Amino acid sequence: VEELHASAERLARSERESAWREMARQVAHEIKNPLTPMKLGIQHFQRTWSPDAPDAAERLERFSKAMVEQIDALSNIAGEFSNFAQMPRAQEQDLDLAEVAEGAMALIGAAEKHFTLERIASGALPIRADREQLLRVFNNLLKNAVQAIPEGREGHIDVRLQEQDGHALATVTDNGKTFELKDGAV
Repeated sequence: VEELHASAERLARSERESAWREMARQVAHEIKNPLTPMKLGIQHFQRTWSPDAPDAAERLERFSKAMVEQIDALSNIAGEFSNFAQMPRAQEQDLDLAEVAEGAMALIGAAEKHFTLERIASGALPIRADREQLLRVFNNLLKNAVQAIPEGREGHIDVRLQEQDGHALATVTDNGKTFELKDGAV
């Protein structure tokens, strides 16, 4: 009976440690998503900034807004982790899918030649979603696209926004590595 009790305690401890490891992995992943576009955005801004450019004020405003959104996302991730027992509900609002996508792309320096944004629909692409969650999705997709491009290959990352069957649709493609699924494994 004592051995069974000790075994049950070890199993419970192991399960708690495993849950904490998984939680730490998830939090680290969520924190890294905004950090990559922030770093790329700052590097791009440093390379291309010219205070004398005619659009300098507009570019600075766009860059600052994108950075503040990413910092808010990081702050909320920290808040969610501290309250992890009860994940917050999505704060849905009416958004323009194109505006959120353009904000994420602006931060990572999408003006560089290997990024393209194609808007098939004219005007806004209205959706109802949580802005921060959607920003996380774009951060993750763009970061994965950048990371999929092997060293030495000129990358091409295309973001296509369109209306299809009454829904807003975003598609991200890249010319990076491809993987085949075999028996459920990559």
